[in-house]
Amino acid sequence: MGSLLFHVVAVVHLTSVFFNISSTHSMPSSSRASRIKNSADVFEASWWMDDSTRPKASRTRKNTLESISTSWQEDDPNVLRRVLLKNSSATCNDGSPAGYYLRRYPRSKLWLIFLEGGWYCHDEASCMSRWLHTPSLMSSKSWQTYHAAGGILSGDEEENPIFWRANIVYIPYCSSDVWTGNTPKGKGQKLAFMGSLILQEVITQLLAKGLRKGKRLLLAGSSAGATGVLLNVDTVGHWLRMHGSKIKVRGLVDSGWFLDAAPYSKTDCMDPRRCSPAATLRKGIKLWNSELPGRCMSSHRHEPWNCFYGSNIYSTLQSPVFIFQWLYDEAQLMASNAFVPRTKAQGLYVQSIRTKLIRDLQNVSAVFAPACVGHVVLNDRQWTSFSIDGVSFGEALRCWWDGSTENNVPPPSPLLPDFEQADAAAKPPRPLCTSKEARLCRRKMKSQVKLKSGGFLRKRCPCRRAESRSAVAKQWTKEQPSSFLGQRDKRSVDYSPFEVSLDSFSKTCSHRLIDDCALPNCSEQCPRSYDTFSGKPIGFEQMLRNAGVKSEDPINEIFSR
Repeated sequence: MGSLLFHVVAVVHLTSVFFNISSTHSMPSSSRASRIKNSADVFEASWWMDDSTRPKASRTRKNTLESISTSWQEDDPNVLRRVLLKNSSATCNDGSPAGYYLRRYPRSKLWLIFLEGGWYCHDEASCMSRWLHTPSLMSSKSWQTYHAAGGILSGDEEENPIFWRANIVYIPYCSSDVWTGNTPKGKGQKLAFMGSLILQEVITQLLAKGLRKGKRLLLAGSSAGATGVLLNVDTVGHWLRMHGSKIKVRGLVDSGWFLDAAPYSKTDCMDPRRCSPAATLRKGIKLWNSELPGRCMSSHRHEPWNCFYGSNIYSTLQSPVFIFQWLYDEAQLMASNAFVPRTKAQGLYVQSIRTKLIRDLQNVSAVFAPACVGHVVLNDRQWTSFSIDGVSFGEALRCWWDGSTENNVPPPSPLLPDFEQADAAAKPPRPLCTSKEARLCRRKMKSQVKLKSGGFLRKRCPCRRAESRSAVAKQWTKEQPSSFLGQRDKRSVDYSPFEVSLDSFSKTCSHRLIDDCALPNCSEQCPRSYDTFSGKPIGFEQMLRNAGVKSEDPINEIFSR
């Protein structure tokens, strides 16, 4: 009875505080954890919460929001230090100052900026619910001075083999607007939605810390942060160029490719996690006063919310982007009211979502999409190990990152150019001839193609000039390719239209992998889900059984056509 009374008092207290945001608005973290622990509804979407609000049983790894001990060590490769923004207008929802966490790597010209996720709220009711359940996603008042970071933010080479030597910037999500908002608090506006300005101010402060002279920047994000990458990657590049930086910007999108799909069943949309984005984003962009990319807005001027969908904005991007997306994304399924399907009809609907997602990704040039039930990957300590057809996510990402791709143009189909054309393009250099022979040849070719207009169309001679026979032999030996494509980049003659594209294919790596498995979690590498009530890891088969599917093989029973 005492626990119930405390719960009621806490909710009443927070309800009044939400509309009168004051300096005493936040409850002790232990009280919040106790209250949220008893909310089974929250645990159905563990990706919507930070680890501090999960039961200990469900904490399988350190999260970027997890506070580390006060006895931190300066040489800890996973420690980032808090920096609050100087611009008083760049605030969290409650008006507290926004900021970021930074770890510098000495003399590094590589930067990684990570946008945290956490869904959003789109009206007064949904923001009220968000404040009650996850106040840490709306305020900075509980932020610690130091934070531990894992996965792609780690400074450990074994855990983060690609970016461990980068300058790491982690920006906590406290604006609830998918990093697009430009609505200040005040004048009747109870909450601020300043995600766009927060990102801009972080970039501005980092310029003086070495970002201006950096060589490469990866703007990464998970969930709503990943959608924020799609909506901001070109803008970030534009801001940097305006400040005189020549840094090259790319984007990494983790579980932020949401579909414009009709939900399996409709709800009252009180909980934005269980409501189709099509219904909530219409309201959200007005509440947030969203700053959206001009190239996408010009194509969706009358329906700007369509720019939040990956399939609509991707084709407008000028910055190279890599997409990681689970084919059975928990957030997408929950928004479609089909998470943990119990019937054959629900299973077929889930399969239709998978089919639509694969169709969307066909025009994506860099993608890694496993057939797993999951949501987000970059904060996982084993983030590089998930594989498709023997190629790990880490290998695919490194292939893309080390490549020379400067746009999102999809590869030709098939991926390699026609081999007959490639053979023609890779013919050996023209034979050498004396200066006299070359001069006579050019004169002959010129006379053969005299135009009616009086000009000449010059054809190429079948040989090229050499100074001496010894030079001929020496030059010929020097210019012979060691392999079919191995020396293409060293030739300066006989330009081929395939020269650029073949250079990227000369490496034996791939950065475009979509799992063709027709059932969810057909790989043992798929991440485990969490039980709704205990918070403990649980297999997807067992989750279906717990939901009431009575079958020895529940996955085939529900999802097979």
